[in-house]
Amino acid sequence: MLDSNHLANSPRMGSNLILRVLRALSDYMSRLLPVPAMSALESQAHKDFIDIQKLEDQEIAERYKISPHIEGAARMGSLVAPIRMITPHIVAKKGIDKSIWEPQTMKLVRSQTAIPVPDVLRVAKHKGVVYLLMEHIPGRTLEECWSEISIWRKIWVAWKLRSYIRQLRRIRIPQIDARVPGPLMEDLSHPRQCTNPIFGEFEVGPFPSFSDLIQWFNDRLLVALRFDPIPNWENQPLKVLGPLVLTHGDLVPRNIILGEDGRLWIIDWGSSGVYPMWFEYATMMRSANRPYNGLKKAPLSWFRTIRFAAGTYDTEYRFTERIAFAVTTFAFIPVSEALS
Repeated sequence: MLDSNHLANSPRMGSNLILRVLRALSDYMSRLLPVPAMSALESQAHKDFIDIQKLEDQEIAERYKISPHIEGAARMGSLVAPIRMITPHIVAKKGIDKSIWEPQTMKLVRSQTAIPVPDVLRVAKHKGVVYLLMEHIPGRTLEECWSEISIWRKIWVAWKLRSYIRQLRRIRIPQIDARVPGPLMEDLSHPRQCTNPIFGEFEVGPFPSFSDLIQWFNDRLLVALRFDPIPNWENQPLKVLGPLVLTHGDLVPRNIILGEDGRLWIIDWGSSGVYPMWFEYATMMRSANRPYNGLKKAPLSWFRTIRFAAGTYDTEYRFTERIAFAVTTFAFIPVSEALS
């Protein structure tokens, strides 16, 4: 006969027995179904990732010089983007020492969102030049294939980009909470200069606060009004409205890859930073209205994609177009001359 203590413990004993049986069954199945080995391609890629860590920074720089440009690399005028294939699975992007925020941004996005971003394998520095080593993403950029993909694929891309931009806007870091604009920074008391097509060809700032950034834009408007008068144009100054959010800053077709794995990848985070919410829309529209694949501007379907994905901020976008000459041709004219 079972005593009362045995009866009280029987449910626990039963559950423990079930767990032991499940563990034994799992071990048995593991021996019958071993973990599949990596494919030859995956194995070689893994080897490349390990081998690249063994090289000295100088060796990375030397290998970059003799490596071919990545196939289909974006062009900037007559120049090819500084991205080269240093192994069949690794690309290296050459930049200045100040551009160290790019890998920081990529790691942040990979850790806090579901956006497919290339894995940063290493950052090498040699003679003031930074080499950003990343995994190569096989596929085609939207610049290459947008005219070929179906309307349903375009709609899928639009939904994906909308999701990506919303995920970026939900990221919270101290810099965003402190409302300090610019590239990612660790020390908020020492903000970084800003680099983005919206600001023209030169670095501007740094800006200790959101208000300082907006003041810079409005100063450029005064320069534009003085030296580039345009009749019947809206000349209203910008206002400090809305939050600052993380933006890619150059979300254009050449920086979006339709991967062979079926995912939509985002590359080239060199213009990223913490900026007003309208910033993403303005940079995308700016690029779309300029030369695109030999055409005067992007296809109508891409403009529709921009509006759906980033939201519509036409007032702010028109402002950035109004000051275009003030951040390029007249970039070095101080606001004091406009007021004199």
